[in-house]
Amino acid sequence: MGRGTHGLRARGVAQNQIKQLLAYAVGDATDEALTHIVQNVYSNSVTTRLLYVWIEDGRDVSGLIGYRFQRGFAEILHIAVDPRMRRRGIGRRVIDGVIAVEHPGELVAETDHDAVEFYRNYGIMASLSGL
Repeated sequence: MGRGTHGLRARGVAQNQIKQLLAYAVGDATDEALTHIVQNVYSNSVTTRLLYVWIEDGRDVSGLIGYRFQRGFAEILHIAVDPRMRRRGIGRRVIDGVIAVEHPGELVAETDHDAVEFYRNYGIMASLSGL
């Protein structure tokens, strides 16, 4: 990991950077579909669905997490890490950020086969999606 500041931030990040990372979480999505997710799923008017990005060294957007929070429970909707920054603990850090901000009693995720073990090793109830 590089030196300097790092952490979660929700504002001030260019939409194209968010869409680029979000594409890793949703697969073969079109630019139009990614724009829809950013503008409608995580819009400021939807207060139960939040999107945060991980900023490494104060400038590099390295990961993101999108989740739905309500009544003490959080569901991870999207999580992605820039392929160049993987295996550095950023996925765990974005989850830790959600836990620190929301203090959920339960954290769950619906995911593909490749990520089930990641979530389960973290102690998150994970189930396979119908993909």
